Order: sequence, then C-alpha cells, then structure tokens
Amino acid sequence: MAINEGIQGKQEDQKQIREANRKLDQSKMLQEFYRRYVGIRGDQKANAGLESRRAILCKFFRSIGVDPDQWFEEVRTGKRDHGQDFNEYLVKIAGNKELSDGSLKATRAAFLKFAKVMKLPEPDLEAIGSSKAKNHVEVITKENLKALLNCSRNPRDRAIIMLASTAGLRISEIGGLKNKDVKELFERDHEPYAVRVPEEIAKGSRGYISFTNEETADALRTYIQTIKHEDEDPLFPTLQGGPMSRRDIENIYHNIVLRSKLPGKRVFHGLRKYCRLSLARHVSDIFAEKIIGHGGGTLEQIYTPAKIEELRSEYAKALPEFNLWTTNGNNKISDLQGQIKELETKLANETKRWKNLETSLSSLKENEQNRVFFVNDSGEMIEAVIRDKKKDPKSAKSPEEEKERPRTA
Repeated sequence: MAINEGIQGKQEDQKQIREANRKLDQSKMLQEFYRRYVGIRGDQKANAGLESRRAILCKFFRSIGVDPDQWFEEVRTGKRDHGQDFNEYLVKIAGNKELSDGSLKATRAAFLKFAKVMKLPEPDLEAIGSSKAKNHVEVITKENLKALLNCSRNPRDRAIIMLASTAGLRISEIGGLKNKDVKELFERDHEPYAVRVPEEIAKGSRGYISFTNEETADALRTYIQTIKHEDEDPLFPTLQGGPMSRRDIENIYHNIVLRSKLPGKRVFHGLRKYCRLSLARHVSDIFAEKIIGHGGGTLEQIYTPAKIEELRSEYAKALPEFNLWTTNGNNKISDLQGQIKELETKLANETKRWKNLETSLSSLKENEQNRVFFVNDSGEMIEAVIRDKKKDPKSAKSPEEEKERPRTA
C-alpha cells in the first residue's frame, strides 16, 4: 500500500514537472533559443542535443523561480549577472551529490552553449566534477612533439602525428582522408599546402580546408611513396586496403606515447589542441576556428565562407610556430629545394640555348663553304653570284660584274 502511494506520488511530481516545463517552453526567450540552436546545428544534429539542453534550462529556471523572459531582459540590461546565476546553480546541484559527473558537465556545457547562441558574454563557470584531476590532459609542447616523432617507427606514424599537429585534423577525419585530399602537396611548390576535409568525414558534415607546412609535406610525400597513388584510395589504409578506424589510430598513438615516456595523460586530441594554440598566437580567433573546422564566431561569421587564399595567408603567419627543426621561422629545407628548382630551370634553359646555337653554327658552316660576300660602296655585305655548276667560290662575281658580263644567246 505504501509502495503504491509512493509510486503514485512520484508520478504526480513528474506530471507537475512536465506541466511546468511546458509553460516555460512557451516563453519567447526559450523559443528563440530553440530556433537559433536548430538553425546553427541543423535539423538532424539539433534533435540529438536539443532535448537534453531544454530539460536542463527548464530545471534551472524552475530552481531560481524567475520567468525566462524577465530573466533574459534583466541580463541584457545589466541588472542581473547570468554567470553568477549559472555558478550558484552549479554549486547547488554539485553539493546535492545526486547527479553524476557526466550530468554536471552536461549542465555546465548547456549554459555555455546557451550564452553563445543567445550572444551573451561567455560566463566564467566553475569546473565541476570529481574527475577533473583524473581527466586532466597534458598540453603538448614542441619538445614533446619532437619526442613523439623520434619514437615513430615508420613514415606512416610520423605523417599522422605531423598532420594532426599542424593541420589540426580530428582523429576520425585523418582516418577518412583520401589521396586526392592532399594532392596540393604535389601541385604547389611552396608552403602552406591545403588539406581538404570533405563533408562526408568532417564533424557535423561541415567540410573545411586546413593547411600544413613544408616539414609535414615532406613527411607525407615520403610516406605516400610507399602506398597506392590512386585519388580514391585511403591516405592511411589498413593491411586490407580500407581506411583506418579511430581505434587503429588511437592504438598507434598510444604505443608511441609509451615509447616516448612522456609524463601525464596524453590523448590524440591533444595534437589538435596544439595546432589551435599555435594558431592563436598569430591568427585571429575567427580565422583560427575556420582553419581547424570549428563553426565559431557570430552567425554572420559562421555563414560567411572565407576564401581559400585568405585562409592560406592567415595560416602563413603561424608557420614559425609549426616549424620544428628550423629557426627564425625560415624553412631551410624549403629554401634549398626552391634554389635547386631554380638552378635546374636555368640549366635546362641554358642547355636548350646551346643546342640551338650548335645547330645554327653547324648550318652556317655548311653554307659558308659555298657562299662569298662582297662589300659594296655603301659598306653593305652583298652575297656574290656563283655561276659555276660546281659552286666553286673562285668563280664568284659581284652583282655589278654579273650585270656587265656579256650574255650569249
């Protein structure tokens, strides 16, 4: 009997919560958030995350007991600090210890997404969850990257690490690349080189173009010589010929980290973060976000595609950060290769010119044996007329003598 009453009471509570959420959903502010969220993420992607964010926001407004439209207006006019409200609520639910670390982090992420979509200043939210220290990932430095590359046992592993750290590609995107996506390595003669990430492998189906430097291009060229060169073949194939999976690349990176003996937790995504931090030192945030395939910025910036050459010039500013074995941002390998190509071009042109000269000289020698020139009163060179059938130069006469010579019938 008591159990049935408890279940019935719980059902009544759930019914009241659903009714309260339904009323909150009717607010103009939350309706606008849903509309913008779906517009940014797209229908398919929005459906997965919108329901959870909706529940979190409704629970937040029920907790503070304020109408969403009124709350948003006070935030816009500066009467209320949304960051303070968010932090107080996070501390409150974390203290109850009723939610898992994953739920706490999802709540924090929902608040950050809400502020971004509604174009509010990004709040400085407390890091919550007992797993914070356990999940802390070490930041990769240049020295760490060199250590990882020195522990790479083959050109493929070396190419994967360098591509992820300089182009900022996600682990799934690297596995899905095809040879045609990096063909600019062989078509362009200097850095930076474009790396295309098609929509079918990009996160959120938002294809983008990233770039890489000369050192990575050299590593990729060396590796590509060991595999098939067909455009549709995977850039990093398995032994069976198919594309490498996320797990395959994770295992490769894990083994390299173990051999390098680097301290702390190291994950493959740290290479992408290394790229983003390197770009941040030289490139504006909106260009850095576009280069690594993020849809950051305002709505206008998100839906305004940057031209490839504009992105290339921005990436070029950060090249000194990505060069591991050169100083002062000057890529000596690239410079030497450029000089060699220039000398090869000059040599080919000179060889062609000398061959033409030899041909002309040979032809001239053959003709000179049977040609005689006279100098007239004006100092002009006039070719003589040779009437001897044997073309003997001794029988040559000037044009005047030829005119005076009596002609026989």
